[in-house]
Amino acid sequence: MVLNDEHGEVWQIEQGSDVPQQNHVVSISDSRLTKKAYILRDSVRYEDVIETGFLESWNHFPEPKQGLYFSRTLASA
Repeated sequence: MVLNDEHGEVWQIEQGSDVPQQNHVVSISDSRLTKKAYILRDSVRYEDVIETGFLESWNHFPEPKQGLYFSRTLASA
């Protein structure tokens, strides 16, 4: 569900069971990056999570440095 609050657009994901859940949030298929470095900046908040909650990011880059790169938030909430 997409909501708007004082921070702008917010994605709210709710789950009705204790089964671990994965949610696809966004794909940017044509980013048109022209620099060697980039920043994806946002914030993550979760509440009433039984186990650890985190955000994963998979980056798929084309030529010339083709490859898959991974990051995961591990900061305490």
